[in-house]
Amino acid sequence: MIQKGDILLTLSYSGESNELLSVIVPAKRLGVPVVALTGYPESSLANLSDFTVPMTVTREACPFNLAPTTTSTATLALGDALAMTLMRMRKFTKENYGRLHPSGAIGRAITMKVGDVMRSGEHLAKVKADFTVKEAILAMTKAHGGSAVIVDDEGKLAGIFTDGDFRRKADDDMAILSRKVGDYMTVNPACICADALAVEVLKIVEERHIDDVVVLDSDGKVAGIVDIQDLPGLKLM
Repeated sequence: MIQKGDILLTLSYSGESNELLSVIVPAKRLGVPVVALTGYPESSLANLSDFTVPMTVTREACPFNLAPTTTSTATLALGDALAMTLMRMRKFTKENYGRLHPSGAIGRAITMKVGDVMRSGEHLAKVKADFTVKEAILAMTKAHGGSAVIVDDEGKLAGIFTDGDFRRKADDDMAILSRKVGDYMTVNPACICADALAVEVLKIVEERHIDDVVVLDSDGKVAGIVDIQDLPGLKLM
C-alpha cells in the first residue's frame, strides 16, 4: 500500500522491462516520486522517472557478455551505498536496528544485555571473605561453576576466587582448605553492569584473558557472574 511520503525505487539495467514500466504510470498518478537505477540514462524507465541514478557497466564478467554478472555486483554495491546514506540521514541507531532485527547473531549482539546471560541465584557461588577456602569450593561445586564471588556485608564486590587459584595454591600447601578465602582472593576483579550489552563481556574477556566476569546491579551490588563457557551456547562468540 502506497502512502504519502513514499518513494518508488526501480531497478532495471536496460530500463525497458515492460513489467516495471507498467507500474510507473499508476505511481505517477498517485504523486509518488520515482527513482530509477539503470544502466541506460536515455531509456524509457529513465524518461518516466523523476530522478535517475546511472549505473553503466561497459562489460559483464560473463565470457559471452550476456549474464548480468558485473551488473548484479554493481547493483548490490549501489544499494548498500544508498542504505548507508539513508541511515545517516535518518540517524538510524543500533537500538532501531535491534527492534527491527531481534533474531540472529547480529540481533542478539545488539539487544541482549549482560543480565540476560549471567548466572545468578543458585547458579552463583557467593561467599564472604571470612569463609574458608573449603566452603568457597563447596559453594562453587553446588553452583556448578568455576569461581566464587566474595562479597562484603552489604553484598558489594570484594573479590573473586577461582578453581585455578585453588589449584595453584594447593600444589604447595593443602592446608589452604582451612584458611580464609579472603587471603587468596583476587581483589578488584573484572566486573560489568547488568544492563550493559552482552557483547561488552567479550571485550573484557579478550583484553584481560579471563574466564569469569562479575556482574553488578545499579546499586553496585553483585547480581551474578558471566562464565565464558556459556557464551558459545548463546551464540555470542
